[in-house]
Amino acid sequence: MKMTWFSLALLLAWPLVCAAEPAQISKNDNLRLKPFADAKVVAPLKSGQSVDIQKRQGAWYLLKVGKVSGWAPMLSVRRTATAASASAGSLAQTASGRASTGKVVATTGVRGLGEESLKEAAFSESAIAAAEQYRVTVKEAAQFAKAGGLKPRIVPTLNPAAGGTP
Repeated sequence: MKMTWFSLALLLAWPLVCAAEPAQISKNDNLRLKPFADAKVVAPLKSGQSVDIQKRQGAWYLLKVGKVSGWAPMLSVRRTATAASASAGSLAQTASGRASTGKVVATTGVRGLGEESLKEAAFSESAIAAAEQYRVTVKEAAQFAKAGGLKPRIVPTLNPAAGGTP
């Protein structure tokens, strides 16, 4: 009887285990044998190409492209709107600032701050004080920029109704 319930549960869960997340390649890159920049290239990836995300390891996605699988950097992969809306409640969507907007952005979270780390985070007065030592005035920032040869630029705000372009 236990084996029957286990088999039934496995059959029902199998589609969830095998489910791949649809995505697109955001810039030309290479599909690699391992999740390393110097790993052997399996196939080229073209901007706009459809792929399926199989899993994530660090800053790399294991992708399936047709019958070929390999690794690509997360920054070269954009989750599709369908995939993003399916997980709109996830921490990753919330952290990207795009939860429930339906817009997809390419983000990478590689600093080791997982959901559990954030849940366990506590306020630290000493950490705030340490960060405050780097605060500068507007005048100091302007002097720094001028010394570095930087020039002021006006950056237009994004127009979400036009697909994010100004």
